[in-house]
Amino acid sequence: MNSKRINALRTWFGAASICFLFSYSSVNAEDASTPIERSLHSLVKPNDSIALLGADAFGDSVSLYNGAVSFSQLDASIPGNSGLAVEVTRKFGSYGEMASMPTSHGHFGDWELDLPSVSGTFSRSKGWLVGAQESTSRCSQFGQPSAVSADLGGALFLPNEYFHGVHLTLPAGGGEILIRDGSAATATDAYSYPLTTLNRELIRCIPLAQGQQFQGEGFEVVDKAGNRYRFDWMTRRAARTIIRAYGSSPGGGTRDREPQVSPQVGLSRDKYEIYPTRVTDRFGNWVDYVWNPEFPRQLQEIRASDGRLLKFEYALGTNLIKFVRQTTSQIGTERTWQYNYDDANQMEGYRLANVVRPDGS
Repeated sequence: MNSKRINALRTWFGAASICFLFSYSSVNAEDASTPIERSLHSLVKPNDSIALLGADAFGDSVSLYNGAVSFSQLDASIPGNSGLAVEVTRKFGSYGEMASMPTSHGHFGDWELDLPSVSGTFSRSKGWLVGAQESTSRCSQFGQPSAVSADLGGALFLPNEYFHGVHLTLPAGGGEILIRDGSAATATDAYSYPLTTLNRELIRCIPLAQGQQFQGEGFEVVDKAGNRYRFDWMTRRAARTIIRAYGSSPGGGTRDREPQVSPQVGLSRDKYEIYPTRVTDRFGNWVDYVWNPEFPRQLQEIRASDGRLLKFEYALGTNLIKFVRQTTSQIGTERTWQYNYDDANQMEGYRLANVVRPDGS
């Protein structure tokens, strides 16, 4: 290679090296001294970026268990030192098993108070009793109820006609059905967990809380995050009556009370819901749910170990939440949500008309 070509290559590599060093130093200088406009933009970027719409873009969710559609609305939420929620969330959906009467309406009329629960629908004459012995050991002797007679006697309704399983509802999702765990799973504690769900929550047996009208067993559920839900406060409300043509054999098919057919036999049912009294995370933080012994479906307080507190007040003579009041030690003041109802059609229950927020909107 002649000397002229070698000199040309040296010149080219030298120029390229100088350009690279200049670019590198410029980048470093920019990183070391970022313009304040760019710094501020990085703080607000999550708010001005356009995100893709998710599956719950309109507050709706679809149960993967039964395909039912429901809508959720968060009214009040108090942030705290743990991941356990202290909040008020309403849920609206198609509740086909609930009776159309004021005694079966939700805590917000046609809206439900969205709380963790273990629930099932049973005959009104027997209640939540399991097995041929009709036991209140609804966890340790977990199973379906026995066959029951129709309201006017004579005809017999089989369990699969009026009972559709025991369901677990947690903040992460709802509708999971409880099943026996053949592996007898155990956690890192000394307890045995005879029940589970398809989502693999661990479930063990505990006694119901004292001071209520029901006796027997409740459930303690451990979710995948290690949160423990102590379901030991049982309530009930009217569910739809099912009917069958008179003279038809048990298991021959049932339907709700409407439309009327004649002649027919019916079976009145109630929905039983077991709510938590305490939720504890794996670090020992807790949230308590305080219930009214005189009116079992009335939640009085949601209280957390870090001082967060929500109080509930009810419309006179009903289980309708009228006021939710928030107090925290950090704020030192009270904030109130007011719920107003339309009772024009009291035969079918109350409807939520509007919600007045703390700012008056």
